[in-house]
Parts: sequence; C-alpha cells; structure tokens
Amino acid sequence: MSIFNKKINPSSFAIGQFKQPIDQVAIFLILLLSVLMGLLLLSGDRTAPRVRDFTWENKQIGAADTGFILNFFRPMNHSTVEENLKLEPPLPGKFSWAGRRMAYTLKDPAPYGVTYTLKLAGATDKYFGENNQNKGTPIQPFSSSFRSRDRAFVYIGVQGETESRLMLVNLSSSNSKPIPLTPKDLVVTDFKPYPEGDRILFSATDRSIARTGGTLNQELFTVTTGLNPQSPGSQAQPAQPAAQIRPLSRRKNHHYPARQPPQSRRFQSLDFGRKSRAQTLGEPTRRRFYDSPRQQIDGNISKTRISDRPPQTRSRSSRIFAEIRTSIGDGPRQLRRRLR
Repeated sequence: MSIFNKKINPSSFAIGQFKQPIDQVAIFLILLLSVLMGLLLLSGDRTAPRVRDFTWENKQIGAADTGFILNFFRPMNHSTVEENLKLEPPLPGKFSWAGRRMAYTLKDPAPYGVTYTLKLAGATDKYFGENNQNKGTPIQPFSSSFRSRDRAFVYIGVQGETESRLMLVNLSSSNSKPIPLTPKDLVVTDFKPYPEGDRILFSATDRSIARTGGTLNQELFTVTTGLNPQSPGSQAQPAQPAAQIRPLSRRKNHHYPARQPPQSRRFQSLDFGRKSRAQTLGEPTRRRFYDSPRQQIDGNISKTRISDRPPQTRSRSSRIFAEIRTSIGDGPRQLRRRLR
C-alpha cells in the first residue's frame, strides 16, 4: 500500500532521463524533421513532371523506322499529352500507351532529307484523375530534333570519264555534283548498297582484262559512301570519307583449290591413308585371304582378293580365315577343330 501512495515528481523524472547532451540533440533533430515532413505533406509535391527519354533524339531515321517512344518520369494524363504534342513538319500517326511510355507510330514513312522538331508543353500528370485536367502539375517543356536520311542515290556511268564507274549523288548536301567512288582501272558490273547506306558492295573487273573479253574474271569489293547515318538504337560511329575501297577477294590468284567434301564417319573408320603396319600414306591396308584352310596348311598360298575393310566390318567367313591365319602354329588338328 505504501508503494501506491508514493508521489512521483514528473519534472524530475523527465530531466533525469535525458541528462546526456547527445540525447537532447537527438530529440531536437526528431522534432525538426517531423515539422519538415508535416510541411511537405501539407504543401504537396511541387516538382514538375518531365520527359526521361526520347528514342529519336539527334538520330537519322529511315524507311524502316516507323515510330518513336517517349518515356516520362511519372504517369501522365494521356489526353493532355496527345493534344499538346507538336511535330514540325507534321508527321501523321497514332498514339499508344503502356504505363509511363508513349509510342507514336507513323502512318507513312518520313520523307528523306528533312529535319523535324518535336515539342511538348502544357501536358499534366494524372495524379488528380483524368477528368481534372487543370489540376494536374504541368510538365516541364520539352523540345528535341531529329532528321531523316539524306536523299542520295548511286549509279554506274555510261560515257566519258564516268564510264563503268560507280557514281554517288547526294541531293541533300550543298554540293550535289556526282562523286566517283571507284577508280578508272575498274569496270563495275553490278552493285548493292548496305542497309545503313554507309557502304556499297559491288563486283568489278580490271579494265585491261575487260578489253580482252575477260568479263568473267570478276572480284568483289566494298566502298564507303561518306554517309554517316546515326540510326535509332545504334551507337554513334565516326564518319568515314567516301571512296575507300576494300577488296573482298584475292586479285593475284583466281584459281582456288577445290574444297574437299567432308568424309562421313563410315569412310573415316577405314584404313585409307594411314601409317599402319609399316606402310606409307596413301597405300591401303592389305589383308590376305585364302581359298581353303588346306592351302594354308600345305604352304600353297593363293591370294584371292585384297580387302580394305577394318576387322569390325568383315563378314563371318572373313573372320574365320583371319583366325586360320593367326593359328598357323597350332597344327592341322587344331585347325580342324576350329572349322568344326
């Protein structure tokens, strides 16, 4: 009963519990952080949404590139983004969404030799719902550019100094004059550009040989075009000058040895071309077989055929004759037992 009647002084208890300076500093920091957290909750998130990634930024697109993707930092209001997205010059297309990713698919391939600008401003996020468009946080204005590939084509000259030479014309550059890609001593017969357009594969013949009618003596080469397309999804590569030729076949010797077909396992197990029993390479392994055991016993050896088969592929009679040959020292009686 005396324990319950005892009075406790709260002030002395609180002071005695937090006498250390580190405890007082910890309490002060807890109170300060609690106040800051409360202010943040009351004021809300004031950071503006923005675009994280644009797949066509500073790239060159071709006919195979049919759409780009915009990746946002937070979920966006779809209708506000679609209304405020601007492409100059216009490129008709359709929108599709997957979370924070927006895809824009072109209806038609982009014309070559044109620089495009993409702008997005005025769109809002969707933290406040799709219906309350004006209450969402406006996006940070975004602007980027990309371009389509150069309008260039390649042809084979037919007259003058360009006869039978590979010529390049780039209509997108300031100087649209034809550029020779091959030297005068080569007669180009056919060519095919690579998908990126930075190189061309062509077949050609030396002009001195072509004059004598040697059009069948052709070789393969690759030549650079000087174009440097930075396609979406590819790493940036340094630009290469035009007319750099690289041969793909040897020019001195055109008579290549015929390639031997691979041997099957059946022929690889034979003894052709092996050094067995003191024989040289290329000589088959010869085994002797006799008409009857009596010829072997009497010493009248009569060779009937040469077999090139290994022991595991011989017939039953061949194995019997082989046993007879290895049992010469057993005598006629033991040989008769073996035959029985």
